[in-house]
Amino acid sequence: MTKRSSERTSTDWLSGASTPENLETGPVPPRMLALARKLQAAIDERNRQMEADADVKKGK
Repeated sequence: MTKRSSERTSTDWLSGASTPENLETGPVPPRMLALARKLQAAIDERNRQMEADADVKKGK
């Protein structure tokens, strides 16, 4: 059973696995995967920082 694109997580394609979306173009090139992983790490860090800032404002 495949997930709908709205149900997929970012890590689904970061793994480089063949998904219905990339079967026509083949696997994701390693350089693109590395860039995507860096971008995802930056997004995750930003989200953690925003949560921490929100907790500080709430007085936790």
